[in-house]
Amino acid sequence: MSRLPVYIELLRLGRERPNAILLDLGCCREHPPPIPDVSAQLTVSAQPPLLVGGDVRRAVIDGYPAQNIIATDVQQGMLSDRRYDTGATLARGSFCSRHTALWDLGHEFYRSTHASFPVRFVAGDAFDPAFLALTPILPTNPALPTALTYPANITALTQLHGRASAVHAGSFFHLFPFAHQELLARLLAGLLSPLPGSFLFGAQAGRPTRTAAWCPAPGAVPALDCHSPDSWRALWERVFAEAGVRVEVRAHLRTESRGGRGYAGTAAAGVAAQPQPYHVLEWSVTRL
Repeated sequence: MSRLPVYIELLRLGRERPNAILLDLGCCREHPPPIPDVSAQLTVSAQPPLLVGGDVRRAVIDGYPAQNIIATDVQQGMLSDRRYDTGATLARGSFCSRHTALWDLGHEFYRSTHASFPVRFVAGDAFDPAFLALTPILPTNPALPTALTYPANITALTQLHGRASAVHAGSFFHLFPFAHQELLARLLAGLLSPLPGSFLFGAQAGRPTRTAAWCPAPGAVPALDCHSPDSWRALWERVFAEAGVRVEVRAHLRTESRGGRGYAGTAAAGVAAQPQPYHVLEWSVTRL
């Protein structure tokens, strides 16, 4: 999150908009960039191999109010031990949890408590209508009160309809086929606050041209459906245009220095890297 160009705007929003709700989607995952303030004091072997809310912890360190952040994942454990499934599942793989309480593990590792780090964690499947239902995108309205709080007993993301000032989806969209990426975009768009300047943002695998079932390395699983900057802009512009809402979509590719090796450990051991570099699609969608 902190590497993205819009991160400075996120921190400004947290300072200047009362109760600006930040939703972090998919907060428990592998191979994070370490938080410099913490990891600089650790040996390599002591650094955590898994992300346990690291993105939002960095945002809090940089000044975003912790009480205004909601983190969510399918459960408190990481989705790991991938078993490739070509059937009609939402994601390209079926998953089981290797760790069942990563969010609590984050408190242990960073020596925090629910009181000292009051970010709310809500477990649920983004494709489960009982957790996140498809809701209409609200029209832009600069006259609305800015103090849009979320329910204290939040149990489902649908309760955030029209209340989220910022929605972050890091390394998330590429886990699903193109059709479900568009569905996910529509689901998240309904959560966005009607106030101008509210935005969605994130990063995921991308390609110079829209590519279905791209493999980071020969034999790697799962294969990834990757948007290009142009196709990603077109998707978001279409979603919001249907609701009569104007947005600014920024999208660009960043090339990873590790080249075509497997992303997040997806390549089988010993598989040679393919010559195509691995690209990260960094993006933001801002309500005008």
